[in-house]
Amino acid sequence: MATIGDAQDRMGMMDGGIRALYEGARAVGRARTVWVRSGDNAAIHRALQSLLTAG
Repeated sequence: MATIGDAQDRMGMMDGGIRALYEGARAVGRARTVWVRSGDNAAIHRALQSLLTAG
């Protein structure tokens, strides 16, 4: 049986194993959601570049 992640070609899914580096760790700052297909590093680089040029 396919899961929702499989049906969406993994779009919008995050690995459930992602955890903080240490207990009590917090993140502060702006965030941008970027929809990319698995292994599409070029899209991530374009998103980062758009943040750098917008600032």
